[in-house]
Amino acid sequence: IVQTTQAVNSDALEVETAEEEAAIASAPVFRAYRPLKVKYGLSHPEPIVESCSMASVEPPDVFYRPGLPSSLLSGRRGGGNDPLHPEWLPHDSCALSAAQLEALVYAGQRHSQQNPDDTRGGFFIGDGTGVGKGREIASIILDNVAQGRYRSIWVSLSTALYYDAKRDFRDLGRADINVYPLHKLPYGPLDPADYGDGVMFCTYQSLIAQNKHSERRIDQLVTWAAASASGDPARFEGCICFDEAHRAKNLALDRGGKGTKTGEMVLGIQKQLPQARVLYVSATAAAEVKDLGYMSRLGLWGRGTPFPDFSTFAAKIERAGVGAMELLAMDMKARGMFVSRMLAFTGCSFEVRECTLDQQNERLYDEAVELWDDMLTALEKCVEMCGSDGAHPLRLYWGAHQSFFKQLLNSIKARNAIDETEEALRQGKCVVIGLLSTGEAKANEAAERENRAGRELDSEVSTPQEIARSLIEQHLPTTRAEGAPRDGGGLTNGFELLEQPAVPEAVQIRDKLLRRLDAIDMPSNALDLVIGHFGVEHVAEMTGRKMRFVKDGAGGTRWEARAQNGVSQDQINIAEKDAFMGGTKRVAIISDAASSGISLHADPRFANTRQRLHITLELAWSADKMLQQFGRTHRSNQITAPHYVLLVSNVGGEKRFASSVARRLEMLGAITRGDRRGGHGAAADLVQYNLDTVHGHTALALMFDAVAEKSEAAALWERALRMLQCHRQGVPTLLGLAVVAVAQKKQAQGNRDVARLPQGLQKYVLKLREWASQRQSGSSRQRPQERNVYGDCPKSPTPKMSWTTAGEVLKRMRVLNANLATQTDADRHNINKFLNRLLGLPVQTQNALFEYYTSVFKWVVVTAKATGRLEPSIETISGESVSLATEPEVLHKEPNSSALTVHYTLSVDSGLSL
Repeated sequence: IVQTTQAVNSDALEVETAEEEAAIASAPVFRAYRPLKVKYGLSHPEPIVESCSMASVEPPDVFYRPGLPSSLLSGRRGGGNDPLHPEWLPHDSCALSAAQLEALVYAGQRHSQQNPDDTRGGFFIGDGTGVGKGREIASIILDNVAQGRYRSIWVSLSTALYYDAKRDFRDLGRADINVYPLHKLPYGPLDPADYGDGVMFCTYQSLIAQNKHSERRIDQLVTWAAASASGDPARFEGCICFDEAHRAKNLALDRGGKGTKTGEMVLGIQKQLPQARVLYVSATAAAEVKDLGYMSRLGLWGRGTPFPDFSTFAAKIERAGVGAMELLAMDMKARGMFVSRMLAFTGCSFEVRECTLDQQNERLYDEAVELWDDMLTALEKCVEMCGSDGAHPLRLYWGAHQSFFKQLLNSIKARNAIDETEEALRQGKCVVIGLLSTGEAKANEAAERENRAGRELDSEVSTPQEIARSLIEQHLPTTRAEGAPRDGGGLTNGFELLEQPAVPEAVQIRDKLLRRLDAIDMPSNALDLVIGHFGVEHVAEMTGRKMRFVKDGAGGTRWEARAQNGVSQDQINIAEKDAFMGGTKRVAIISDAASSGISLHADPRFANTRQRLHITLELAWSADKMLQQFGRTHRSNQITAPHYVLLVSNVGGEKRFASSVARRLEMLGAITRGDRRGGHGAAADLVQYNLDTVHGHTALALMFDAVAEKSEAAALWERALRMLQCHRQGVPTLLGLAVVAVAQKKQAQGNRDVARLPQGLQKYVLKLREWASQRQSGSSRQRPQERNVYGDCPKSPTPKMSWTTAGEVLKRMRVLNANLATQTDADRHNINKFLNRLLGLPVQTQNALFEYYTSVFKWVVVTAKATGRLEPSIETISGESVSLATEPEVLHKEPNSSALTVHYTLSVDSGLSL
């Protein structure tokens, strides 16, 4: 009766919560943007917006006066005849918009200030695609040139963007500015006569590069910059602009992790040039607080701040949740160190399209699941036979397991992408298909294997198949490990170890698995499937791979280089982009390698102005990669806005990838937009997949607990029925109910009840107790603390899955052990591990289990809302009337910007609710 009441209340709460969420979803997230205190320039050519929460924050007063010509500051056409700036060449009107000039002014103002640790303050431009970040960087550099700081460093993503940088200077009337490509310069000291004042352009790859003589590019940069300050790096005051700054985000600062060389070098050059005017530029600079570590010049942590170091800062903000990240962005704007605007999504549309697996693909998927189950059994057996350490092979197994099913789903969804593309082409549109991986590494492995066998690669390669083959051939132990006992006893000696004696049974297991793998008709790589269908003559491929499969006229396939007809490898993507923008190819495919710096929107300056259908075939691991791809087709100066389609299969485990992206989109929006909803932009529908939250973790622990408890009870019941045979066509009798009830009671009370039973039934109760105690012996399972808050979960699995089946499935996934306990306490909340392992279940089974988890998740969310436990966030306060209850109280005044932190107490009349 209690469970039924809870379930009814839960359903009522879910209806109420759904209505409230619909109201929240309809509330505006963005507001039309206009500079509040900077009065230079004309409106931006395209509508731009700012999140409502950021728009509610007033920036600091302006005292900085830029040194650019008046024509640029007013938006007039000019240059060539300005007596105050005779070096300026002609430029178009509105070469810099009001929004871009606002970034210039606040950057200059922030750069005139010192941080508490005596380094110069830095500025963060978080503008989205279409606002013109390249033009903003060029204007800030030119403003410094006008004020006597003639040397700057521009760090960007790729060498192709070097030409874009030169174009930006030319468009602002300074084509004469020297822009030096560091990647083409010799190592060692640079001749001052050849490389004097100007801009040193380098990529993040160049920043970490060094030659065989250990000469480093970063040392060249510091020496070149210091030459303008009498050779003293500490006195250099020019600009360092980190364009696409998110490339430096993987920086570990005494947090127990290992950072990348890129992050270390970005932080290092800032330390070596402490008075440089640092500019961080990225629309996706940080999807998590830990990604902000390289932004040391913002002055958010360190000496003279509330946080002694970055680790403390990150820990405090992370502990406070996404709401604190939203406040952080608002605080940075109030202090004049941050702007974040984005192109309005007016006219854009977005939809999540579910791709249902047909019977053939479902059979293929289930066959692959069976193979991977047998591979795990074989791996454990071979580890035991060979005396190997099983930890490393198991880690490799689960990593390959996840990659295999992800790539298998990509290949299956390729058919849906082809159908969507054909329909769009019939409607007169053009299509951009986004994916992350190209499968080139696995194709190269297959080519090398064929070469060793004296053959040529003559057919498309299945990336999923190559992933499984690589694991079987390279990581399944088939030789006796060092120190393992031989069949005849004793240990291997050093000489025998060099021979790596094979274990015949392990070799047989490996060969059998390879034969089974070859017998499964795995689909080809998704990229090759799409290009093979439409033909290379109709598809503009913008990826990082060098080789690809091309179908010949005889129906065969050949493996050839992408770069053809005299086009070099580093120019092939540009040539393909030109073919798409020129209209000779109406289908484009972009991978991670082409997700930055390429414009594929309906630009009126090019022949192809058809509407873009942007299909996301493969979900990215990170939010920044996802948004970078979206930004290729939605930019300023476009005739038509794109339509986005995100392909997600009906396989429950794929929600893992959607969950990862949704979580990072929310955090990205919180940090860079001041609103967790602001990171989604057109992809707002992805919010529904965010399970990597406190409530998602809680739901997982409660589900594990419910399954363990109920499946134990179900197993006990089924055992009793078999022992007593006291059921009629599956319906238990009163006698059976009495025996199970007594067997489940605690020992003391149960013993008294046992004595009351007839002598013949007592032995059954004792046998049941003995059997149950054997099942639970050694169990370390603990009831989660969440039950103290939420109580017993009222949700049950779907009719397709019993409690016993749910328990067996979770044990099969290796997320629960034989005693129905998680391997570690942390695993109780590890939603990513659960969703990863979920991929390895048959389609119907994983969908049934995921449906049960989703029902528990929804119950947790509505219960948390009803009890006031939802995570706080920025929200709009509304009612019949809202007024100040008391006078505002100033809590803090920031010394540099005079930004105020004010506490308001409001009186809200929400009206009469019936």
